[in-house]
Order: sequence, then C-alpha cells, then structure tokens
Amino acid sequence: MPINFADLRGETVLPDDGDHVAWLDRGALVTTAAGDERLVSEWRDAQDPNTVWTSWNGFAGQGMSFTRDFLLGLGVDLSSVNDTEELDLALQRAVGHPYNVRVQGRQVNDRVFINTYVNGRAQSVQQALDVRAQNMDELGTDRSGLPPSRPDPAPPPDDVPWKDDKPPF
Repeated sequence: MPINFADLRGETVLPDDGDHVAWLDRGALVTTAAGDERLVSEWRDAQDPNTVWTSWNGFAGQGMSFTRDFLLGLGVDLSSVNDTEELDLALQRAVGHPYNVRVQGRQVNDRVFINTYVNGRAQSVQQALDVRAQNMDELGTDRSGLPPSRPDPAPPPDDVPWKDDKPPF
C-alpha cells in the first residue's frame, strides 16, 4: 500500500458521521497477521479531497452480512464471484467511481473505527482536482519539468490560385 504523505503530515481529516458522496480510491483483499481475510477500502470525500478514510470488512460471523451489503452497494454481482481472484477483480472494477455512502465512526481507546455503508453509485459527480494531475497529460504521463506542449500547428495557407473556388478554365 502506498504511503499517504498528506495523512503523514496531518493534513487529512476523517469524515463526519452521516451521508457523503465519496470516491472509492482503493479496494483490496488483505490477509492479516492472524491469517484472516479482510476487505480494505479507501475513500475520499467528493467535496473535500482532504477528507479520507479507510474501512475494513470481515468475512466471518456478523461481518459477513455487512460485507455482503457493502459489496452489493458497490454493484458487485456476487453470483459471479467464486474465489478471491474473482472478488479482487470485482473490487478493481468498482475502484475509481463515486458512491453514495453513509459513514459512522466510533472510537475505541485510542483508535477510530469507521463503518462505511454503500448505497450505490453516485451520478453526475465532478472529481476534485488532484494536484498531481496538474502535471499529467491525457495519458497519465508525468510532464513535470518538461517544457509546455506546442500548440496545434496553424492550418496551411490557402494556396488555391483562383477565387470563389472556381478554376480559371
């Protein structure tokens, strides 16, 4: 998992409890040190890109029904998921889209746990500008440090020797 340097600097904030439109930035299956499979999702609020959070879902006990609802909210067709590879592919297809979510946080000792309930894909959401994208071209190539692109060349001059599009003969 890449380091979130804004979070490291303390520039990110957790979401308020309630309804949000949020971008799913990452969805992955991980195995904990205890050997348990977990679904990890990383979210970014559509209105405030500094509001980011991570949710963890389990596949055992009561966590299974919560995870099932979570995946259905993402639009995952569970009838076509039969192993972890298929589930991981379904998660990757869900990443990069905005969703209507309800967030509920709770603090236990010195840790904050955030439950994210997904209520389907959001419509007509404009993604907040990512500062990194300012140096990217349309193919995602980092162009920082390079001179600006040349503008499109001017159209060739009209070299037709006659007027009114009629030949002289």
